[in-house]
Amino acid sequence: MKTTWLAVAVAALMSASTASASRIVGAPAPSPDSVRRAAPPGAAASHADDSSSMREGMISAVSPKRDQVQINGSWLKVAPGRTHLFRRGSGIRPEGLAVGQKVRFTLASGGDARRTTLGAVYVP
Repeated sequence: MKTTWLAVAVAALMSASTASASRIVGAPAPSPDSVRRAAPPGAAASHADDSSSMREGMISAVSPKRDQVQINGSWLKVAPGRTHLFRRGSGIRPEGLAVGQKVRFTLASGGDARRTTLGAVYVP
């Protein structure tokens, strides 16, 4: 009797600590082509383009030429013809940017060099 209870207790402990999987009887295993292959490490980050993502920040510094602004601790370029500045729906010039302004902005799309160039800036 003690052996039976011991066997039941051991079986209960083993079943609680193991993972199980189930499969429908009669269903074939999925083909290798139908299973999504995992991307190599770092591949998603290298191909990701989040340039259209809207960000928020505060301007903490503006260069004397108004060709760069510091937002959230990063210096970002204000590129003529690539950076579009808006206030209340109307276009503004870079001279309209000032320290302390809260802004919403996107980055210019493209390669690594463009990750530091502003795409659009909205000043409330």
